Amino acid sequence: MERMDTGDVPSPQPLNKSPTEDNDVIEGHRACETKNGKWLCIGQIYEKLHRPNVYDIGGTYMDRVPDFWFTCKIERIHGICLLHVFAGNHVEGIHSVGLGSDIVFNDKDPTVRITGDIETFEFNCKVAHNQSYITTYSFKNADVEDFMKDKKLYIAVRLAEREKRQDNRLNEGTDMVKLLHDNVALLMEPLGSDFIIESELGEEFPVHRSVLSLQSEVFKAMLKEDMAESKTGRVKLVDVDTEDLKIMIEFMYTNTIKQIDDINIPKVIMLADRFNLLGLRKLCDYILIDQLAPDTALDILVLADRFDYTNVKNMALQYIRRNKEHFKNDKFDQIDNLALMRVLCSGFVS
Repeated sequence: MERMDTGDVPSPQPLNKSPTEDNDVIEGHRACETKNGKWLCIGQIYEKLHRPNVYDIGGTYMDRVPDFWFTCKIERIHGICLLHVFAGNHVEGIHSVGLGSDIVFNDKDPTVRITGDIETFEFNCKVAHNQSYITTYSFKNADVEDFMKDKKLYIAVRLAEREKRQDNRLNEGTDMVKLLHDNVALLMEPLGSDFIIESELGEEFPVHRSVLSLQSEVFKAMLKEDMAESKTGRVKLVDVDTEDLKIMIEFMYTNTIKQIDDINIPKVIMLADRFNLLGLRKLCDYILIDQLAPDTALDILVLADRFDYTNVKNMALQYIRRNKEHFKNDKFDQIDNLALMRVLCSGFVS
């Protein structure tokens, strides 16, 4: 996270009310409803950045029942202060948290804020109350000394209410059932097919333009009337082997993959990225998280970083930090992204 220069942009306005009067600030055990939460507040941030430790931030409630809870861990490494944010929930399942991405310093404002675009992170709460790593903010020592004395840190946050989270999952499940019902038969017996996809070895797969266009913006563009593929009614993917192509088509028709343990996950991820198959990307997200283990975590981390799987990357970093004893420095040779290496190594510095 980089410091923003406020010289050319409007200065953020101070909070209109004191934190004790605001009902949208998450701080300690104050009663903040999940639907109202807009800010995580860390008091005495200057002192905490000089005293590396784990600190409670605060939590939210739904109808007086505990919901989210946030903590942070402070580390200091070679002139940089790292603030790692963790989140947990009192209900098992997959939850999402949106946090600000840009650190704004202004010596005229009694607060330091992290605002800007909200980046959403998902975490899997397999055990209620467990804390999961979300993201890390970094502060230069000079900025800490110049801008953070006697101030509180406010991090913009967006949270979905439990009912909305459940409704979203229910809607996703309903859509998947409809798609399965409509298209499985077409996959097994492609009656009325109007397009052919050919693998690198020449095996042909009859498919339906409507299904391809629904699942992929890339295929949708390819199938416009003025495109060569649309006119010829076929496309040859010269660098995609038969098995990988079969898996991609299976997913486009059914929104799932039957033999999920047998797939070449890096190749499938490349196809999902190449053809902008958002559903397949999401499925790969779940597969990679489920495959996290001492002998796979680093490979998964590198793969997630390469293809911008933010949630998988965060989960892999969290897994590696929690299982440091399984990872030696000589295993890091495969990582050529210096920024990723810095983030990874920060978890090994006590």
